[in-house]
Amino acid sequence: MTTRIRIPTDVIHEILVLLSDFSTLSAAIRASKSFYDAFQARSKLILHAVLSNAAGPALPQALRLEQYRQNMASTEDPRIHNLPSEEHFQGLDVELTRAAALSMEKCANAVRIIEDFYSIRFKDRTCRLSRLNPTESLRFGRALYRYWLCYELLKNVAFTFRPDDDGDGDDKDDEDEDEDDYQAPNNDDEEEGLDKDRRITRDGFLSLFTGLPSEELFEILEMCTFLKDTESWVGKSCSKSYYPYVPTPWTPVDPLQLAQYVEARRPQEDYFRGHSDHDLIPNAARRLLRLQKVPEDRVVDPNLSAIVTSANGSQDCCSRCQAVCGTSLFGSSNMFLLGGLMSTEELVALLPGALYRNRDEMRLLRHHINNSQHFIAVETIVHQMMGMDLEGEDADGEHWSKDEWYCIECIKQLFRNRFMLWWREAKQQGGAPAQDDCWYGYNCRTMTHKSSHATRLNHLCKPTRGEAP
Repeated sequence: MTTRIRIPTDVIHEILVLLSDFSTLSAAIRASKSFYDAFQARSKLILHAVLSNAAGPALPQALRLEQYRQNMASTEDPRIHNLPSEEHFQGLDVELTRAAALSMEKCANAVRIIEDFYSIRFKDRTCRLSRLNPTESLRFGRALYRYWLCYELLKNVAFTFRPDDDGDGDDKDDEDEDEDDYQAPNNDDEEEGLDKDRRITRDGFLSLFTGLPSEELFEILEMCTFLKDTESWVGKSCSKSYYPYVPTPWTPVDPLQLAQYVEARRPQEDYFRGHSDHDLIPNAARRLLRLQKVPEDRVVDPNLSAIVTSANGSQDCCSRCQAVCGTSLFGSSNMFLLGGLMSTEELVALLPGALYRNRDEMRLLRHHINNSQHFIAVETIVHQMMGMDLEGEDADGEHWSKDEWYCIECIKQLFRNRFMLWWREAKQQGGAPAQDDCWYGYNCRTMTHKSSHATRLNHLCKPTRGEAP
């Protein structure tokens, strides 16, 4: 005879509040009547706990973003005059629909992906999952959600939105006159050449950020820089063209799409390009910092870290040159980052002599690397070059290991030493016919302008005549 053990309601409650997302919660309360009853008894508390687990420590900022998105969906009015402050979302009184909860979960997953990427770049290069401590994770989350709200406001033209006029036009004329008389707050400061709409938008961000302490304004500044840098990284790492996509510096970043690109590492296609006002977000933050009498050198410091308190291995040295590079070292866990730091054209420029000017050879090399069916990542090339067993005149006396850490300059030196040899070996393995070596090797000038010579002889070799290697 089977004895059924009844789990106390308090124990079930403790289990439910630890669940990580709403999908798991839904499955749990459908699987057992006792779990369902426990949920019904304390549904608001459990929902808030699961929401906190899903959204992370920056829950008020996440809730405010979702509230704006819901308002926009229901009223099609992008203005924020009815959007509560962050303090409103501190308690348990927030009512969420299932659709809103799932939307927040999707946004939270994007934040997690971007935080993981931030962490491996600036906190701990040895782990692909976030190693930010709770305080750092809170700083990152609230800065990203605040930026995300700014992105939504820019996308929907929230600050310069003018409701449709249902009258005879007189009201609109009055409204236009009021806009012509618009005066920016703190007008004694320089306006930095902003036109009226951009001033209105910048001042909208000023009102949005007013009341934030300087530390949190610096977090927003760092987030603006990080997101644009990450967008550029994605453009390089995902591109299969010779000249990768380079995002414009003035367009805002869609965090949801950015997370998808970072995770999948696929080319960018449909980024929002409607407005060019990204710069107004850091502009407003810096303006408020100056009003708070923060020293100018701190306000404009591009390397100021406001999110990470201390990085793991910040004093670690390059295994080859012994330079202290900390989180800017590359090893097996973060070598994939090179794909967004070194484009195919930058790699080609590291070939010795005049090889990069050999159009026939470079066409074959680029096609081999960027082949749509068998794209070769930079990290793969690096690992293969490190594992090459060089002998004779090709030996360079260097020791490279996948288990050690190298700075970007030493990685470039690896390409200078072995990229040509890697390509020669790849051609041989691909069945390319053997060719006689050109006397002038990679220094040959004829190969740069005479295609018949460039294709008839092998130039992936050291010169035996003319200039020394």
